[in-house]
Amino acid sequence: MTKRKAQSAPKKRQAAPPIVTIAPPAVPAPAPQATPPAEPKPSPPTQKIGHKIFLGAWAYVIGLLVALAAAIINPQGLGYYTILILGALGIVVGLMNITDEEVLLFLVASLAFIVSTSSVSAVLPDGFGFLRTLLHGVIVFTGTGAFVVAFKALFKVAKSE
Repeated sequence: MTKRKAQSAPKKRQAAPPIVTIAPPAVPAPAPQATPPAEPKPSPPTQKIGHKIFLGAWAYVIGLLVALAAAIINPQGLGYYTILILGALGIVVGLMNITDEEVLLFLVASLAFIVSTSSVSAVLPDGFGFLRTLLHGVIVFTGTGAFVVAFKALFKVAKSE
């Protein structure tokens, strides 16, 4: 009988463990960062200096057109007055169109352009007189502008020391 009593006695139920939910740790929202005030955009060079850049830009365009016209009129070579006009326009571009920040870039670009244009001109066959004259005109125009800018840069360096 003892067996029966043991079987008949209701078993005590064990309480189920409580359900625990684990929430991910609370991540604080990133604090809104104060954005630095936007720097004003620099105005285009034409507005920064005014009429100097405008005149220099037109001198550049006119110089290229004079070189083109000279090559069309006389494909055998540049005349004396054409060289003077191209040189004067190159001086105007060098004096008025190149700012202090652009000196190094202009001089390197001018040097590369003059050397490469001279090389192309040297290898052109005789039938390309027009193109050779055009390239020589652009070399005269660019070279005088580079001369003026280089002189200004040397003067500035010598004056600062």
